[in-house]
Order: sequence, then C-alpha cells, then structure tokens
Amino acid sequence: MTARSDEWGGRLRAVCTPYTKVDVVDGIAGILRDARLEAGLGLAAMARRTGYSKPYPGRPETNPGAQDSISEDYIVRTRARMRELLAVDARYGGNEASKQALLLFRSVQRTVGVAHCPPSIEREQYSTVGELAEVAGWFFYDADRQDTARRFNQEALYYLRWAGDKSLELLTLQNIAMQAEYLGRPAEALRISRDVLAREKLPPRLRVLFLARSAHALALRQQRGDALRALGEAKSRYLDGPSGDEPAWAYWVDDRQMAWFEAMVWTALHDHGKAADIFHAALESSPQERVRGLYSRSAYLFASFTALRGRRDAEDLLPSLATYVAEVGSGRTASILDRALRQVPVDEVRPSFAEGVSCLRDLLAARA
Repeated sequence: MTARSDEWGGRLRAVCTPYTKVDVVDGIAGILRDARLEAGLGLAAMARRTGYSKPYPGRPETNPGAQDSISEDYIVRTRARMRELLAVDARYGGNEASKQALLLFRSVQRTVGVAHCPPSIEREQYSTVGELAEVAGWFFYDADRQDTARRFNQEALYYLRWAGDKSLELLTLQNIAMQAEYLGRPAEALRISRDVLAREKLPPRLRVLFLARSAHALALRQQRGDALRALGEAKSRYLDGPSGDEPAWAYWVDDRQMAWFEAMVWTALHDHGKAADIFHAALESSPQERVRGLYSRSAYLFASFTALRGRRDAEDLLPSLATYVAEVGSGRTASILDRALRQVPVDEVRPSFAEGVSCLRDLLAARA
C-alpha cells in the first residue's frame, strides 16, 4: 500500500469515531472528493478504481453491461472456475469451496437469466449452469449444509433437463441418493437407484455405481441378504471393466470408491471388523495431495475402531486427525468424527487417549 493510501485510510478511520452517522457520511464524502480531485479522476474513473462501479448487491441488474451476450469464451471460463473450485475442495474441503461456488452460481445464473445466448450454444449454456449447481450441491453436502445442498441439486436437475444432459442428470441423481443415505433416508436412496437401474442403456460403470448405492441403502434397512447380493453384483460388474461409453465424471468409480462402498455396507450391517480392514486399506492407498479424502477416510476408520473398542488403534489416529481438523474444512466429516468421539468412554480409557479425545473435540468446536 502506498504512503498516500495509508494517509487516506488513516483519515477515514479517524472520521468514524466518535461522531453521528450523518457526521461520518459527510466526512467520508469530503475525504473521497479530495482524493478524487488530487488524483485528477472523474467520478466514473474513481468508481472503477475503487470497485464501486457495480450495482448495489441485491438490486437486480437491468442491464448486464459488457456481458450482454453469452459466448463460448464465457462458458469456457465458467468451467475453468469450476475446476479451480474442485481443486479447492479436494485440498481444503467443502466449507470454503461452497462459499465461492455460491458466489459464482449467483453471478452465472444472473447473467444467463438476462443475456442473449446464440441458439448454437444454448444447450451448452444450460449444461454449464446445471453442472455448476451440481458441483455446488456437492460442496454444500460436504460442508454439511444439507438443506442448501438439496436446493442446489434441484437447481441442477432444472438446468440439466433444459440442456438434455442425461449424463450429468445421472450424476446429480447419484448425489441425491448419496445425501439421502447420509441423512438416514435409505428408502429414498433405494427408489432413486432402482429407477436409474431400470433404464436399459446404462454404461457399465454407472450400473456399478447405482448397484453399490442400492447395496448401501439395503444395508441401512438391515436387509442383509439383498444388500450383499447387490454388493456382489456391483463388485463383479466392476471387475468386468468399463466399456468406453462412460461419462468423463465416472473416473472416480475406482478401486478406492468400491472399497468405500463395501466398507459402508459392512458398517451398516454392524460388522465393524470387516469395515475397519477395508477402510484401512483404502486410506493407505489414498493420494496424499487429496487431503479432504484422507480426512474423511481417517474419520470413518476412527469410527470403526471406536465401535470395535479398538482403543489403541483409534488413539494412534488422533495426531493425524488433529492436523486434518485444523487444515481442512469439511463439516460433514467433522460431524462424523464428532459422533465417533462421543462414543469413546473417556472414563474407561487410558489418560492419554481421553486427553486426546477431549482436545480433538475442543478443536472441532473451535472450527465449527
């Protein structure tokens, strides 16, 4: 910051105490006028320089300004922003990514709502907005803001159906089923999965995905035989490999994801020993740069250990979990971890473990 900027900032702060609102407004107006005249700027130039040339937040834009027509470049730039946000989510979690996604979605939705779009790219435009809503829905799901996540999923379906984008519509339905399972609504998740599986033309990896979702939903309903049959079919079809017709987003239906599904089925069926073994193997093979994933898998493994009363194993995870809690903002993972920490009988465990659990709960509370 320049010396002149320091001077103007100091004068502004001095104005704001201890006078009335009218005094403050008059004083600030005078200071800004002096600054503008000294810099030789007109009102419009001063507004552009200070960032106040845009409409008041919340007031509808009657004229979209420079963005009065949607272009291919605008769509490309929007998709690039989505990729940036996905990288933020992978490293820092949905808490932060969701805030930025909300701002971006509002901006894009407003632009699309008022700007002209050439017919040749209209479907691509709506597909982009729909994908942005789907991505935002995932971020808010991870941030554990479930009502907002559900609203974004509905927004995604709205735009994707306009675009005729069946592929991303299926991804959104997968997200809705996933959220239903997390919120304890397995019947809803099962209905979604079965409706999708009833479609004749479904790429192999997507059939695997919705079979695995069905298995987890059935396990949550304690339909053990049906759950294990669905899981077995999902694993068998997964080993058959992809067909080449899968959408680009299906890349994450991989070995680690299949391991997560299997572990979650065993968790729902209360076989925490099998779940712990699978969670541990998945954690060991997780990419170190995808820190949110490491945090999530560590939390699930900790929960399995506590259910098994595997206190020494659970205690060994506390240092890495403390690091993840401090560095990653994932409200959903924090909720899973907090529930597991509350299951630890602190009056019965080693003092070091009890102290570690207490410290970790304090850290979670401070991050909430």
